[in-house]
Amino acid sequence: MYQVTQNATNKYTQKIYKLISSWRQKGAFTISLDEFRQWLCIENKYKHYSDIKERILLPVQNDLDGKSDVWFNCKAKDFVVKKGNTVTHLNFKVITPDLQLKEEKNRDQVFYLLKTHFKFEDRHIDQIRPIFDNAAPSSVIYKIQELHEYYIANVAKIGDITGYAIKSLLNEFCSPKLF
Repeated sequence: MYQVTQNATNKYTQKIYKLISSWRQKGAFTISLDEFRQWLCIENKYKHYSDIKERILLPVQNDLDGKSDVWFNCKAKDFVVKKGNTVTHLNFKVITPDLQLKEEKNRDQVFYLLKTHFKFEDRHIDQIRPIFDNAAPSSVIYKIQELHEYYIANVAKIGDITGYAIKSLLNEFCSPKLF
């Protein structure tokens, strides 16, 4: 913790590090945006979530990501909970080196499945890499299984299995601006 705080570029890094460290065993937690503001003593400082993300969450994530024993990803698709267009809660998934290693193994498994069942090459893998910013590899594996079952049942309808898989995965896991 000493090294983390000494190398931090953001004054909120230490507080957020302590918070996510306390949830290490559970792996995740949800906190309302109002509670988060109170906890950081910024009730009157940042009125919009976009300001909190830009000035606090992203810099703290950068301070911790791979440099400490716990970190989070505020860019994940499910990080925020909205009511209408207003962010109401934050979903922190506590990432540890062990969890990251497990996810890398799962990601490798996804790549193997895509190469084996959908004729993917490295250039195709590069096209779908952005989905791992938004989705857990286990979700992607489940979707690949669905796609494979659909393909087997409809093999005559699908001419380009690779293109079909790429488009389906991007539609499922990426926002439209990524492709």
